[in-house]
Amino acid sequence: ITGFNVFLSAQEKIGLHELPGFRNYIYDSHIKTARVFKTGNENADAIIRLRGNETLTLMFDDLSPLNRRFYYTFTHCNADWKEDNLITSDYMSGFAENPVMDYNISANTRTSYTNYTVVFPNQDVNFKISGNYLLKVYDASTRKLVLQKGFSIFEHLTEVTANTYNSAVNIQRCLQQLEFSISHPSLRVNDAFRDFKVRIEQNSIQYPDIPKPVPAFTQQTTTSYSRPDKNLYPGNNEFRAFDIRNTTYNGIGVNKIQLEQGTYRVLLHEDKLKVYSRYVTEKDNNGKYVVGANFTNHPST
Repeated sequence: ITGFNVFLSAQEKIGLHELPGFRNYIYDSHIKTARVFKTGNENADAIIRLRGNETLTLMFDDLSPLNRRFYYTFTHCNADWKEDNLITSDYMSGFAENPVMDYNISANTRTSYTNYTVVFPNQDVNFKISGNYLLKVYDASTRKLVLQKGFSIFEHLTEVTANTYNSAVNIQRCLQQLEFSISHPSLRVNDAFRDFKVRIEQNSIQYPDIPKPVPAFTQQTTTSYSRPDKNLYPGNNEFRAFDIRNTTYNGIGVNKIQLEQGTYRVLLHEDKLKVYSRYVTEKDNNGKYVVGANFTNHPST
């Protein structure tokens, strides 16, 4: 069963737009494995509470042969990840641009690269309001963007309760039904269709063809999105794991490792059809990955 994330935004704060934006993008071909995650857990979504104690971590590798310096900045976005018209001082405090100071140079690798890390909020920058943000990194010498990554900051103003079920109208047994409700005792909601904007993500990915949920009914402090013929989403297939943190032996899911012209080529085991097999729940990371290496004191490099 795939996992769904339900994100709630107030229309009044965020704004109204229809098409989702491109929140994660790599502009420079030398930039690899760019990730933003909750500090201390590489598999956690990039979401933290406003004025809380948690931080986020950006990590990326630069394979360029040049010794480059990078700066980072933040932009506030609406619910669809489009930049809004707020000025910098409206949504953040501190410096608008900051240098990336934490880096490590690779050692004993066939390809030389530099690993960069930014932990935020920090003493140089903090956030004043909740919402969606874009973290942008650019080359200090050329002033060109090299990457951008999206993350979110929330305020605990509501409670969302959600469950998934096999759909009663699932003819091909490939659909899941998502039912959820929003408890909002501290918010005044005049029109749930207008005041709330709900965004559904599947395995932390927002697909543009996922239909937007519509409220079934609303009460004084609760809005329900439980409708037997709506909120139906394809379950998709389970993710298959593989481990290539070591090149001296075959890890999980690895059939063969070959060194070709100075580059490792990894061949995975061919997946077996499971359509006629008994379903077995297996833990996976829903398409996410962790960068690391075995038998080293510096797994990030």
